Amino acid sequence: MDVIASTAFSLQLDSYNDPKNKFVECANNAFSPSFNIKNTFHQLFPKLAKLIGVQVITYEPLHYFKEVILNIMEQRRKLGETRNDFLEFLMTTVKEDAKEQKGNERNDKNGIKSNYGQNESTHQVNKNIPSKYLDLNTAVAQSVQFFIAGFDTISAAISNVAYLLALHPEIQKRTYEEIRDVLQKTEGELSYDALQEMNYLDSVLCETLRLYPAFARLDRRAESNCQLGDSGIVVPKGMNIIIPVYAMQRDPKLFPDPEKFDPDRLFI
Repeated sequence: MDVIASTAFSLQLDSYNDPKNKFVECANNAFSPSFNIKNTFHQLFPKLAKLIGVQVITYEPLHYFKEVILNIMEQRRKLGETRNDFLEFLMTTVKEDAKEQKGNERNDKNGIKSNYGQNESTHQVNKNIPSKYLDLNTAVAQSVQFFIAGFDTISAAISNVAYLLALHPEIQKRTYEEIRDVLQKTEGELSYDALQEMNYLDSVLCETLRLYPAFARLDRRAESNCQLGDSGIVVPKGMNIIIPVYAMQRDPKLFPDPEKFDPDRLFI
């Protein structure tokens, strides 16, 4: 959470030592016990979910994050500050002034619901804006989605890695030895270059995500008519495409003995 908050908004959190921080609490509340149930319902019955108002992530944490982001944007513009983060990148695409729209945007629940996609597997920017700029609400939505998507998926991946390494002590030992050897060469400095040398660790992460992908499926919408090679099949514009990630990554035709945790199958 701390890394994502820093990368997205340049916010310095200490979630481990300060679990009562409002930002931390809202992030945890966003993924309530009913999150997976509501997400599944929204994927299976999107029209019905929209009709009866089922939200995957409740309004309250989204509203809080939006308040925080709008305040950061206003402060940066007022002080002329620039940061090297995701929010700064989006601010350059916003044509309207944040201060002028702040009041309207904060009170627009419908705007929040429409821009913070209820099916978090889509991760798509609103394509209906007829210019090179994003409107303020969409830019804020993308910032929050960046945090929400990264927070849950990364924490789940780390948990699954720890679980699989605990079940396979020989793989855990090999992973540990690689990390130790690389850090000995760098005198303990965990830099980007050092991480690039940890090839087996990378394979462990990739194999974990093969077995337990962040999303069981992905949904995309065709932006134009698309012919699939020489098959004669044409995907028409506007059609929703479902990519069965979980099934593909456990397909024995693609991965022999697919239920086995074997980082060597991906080790280069």
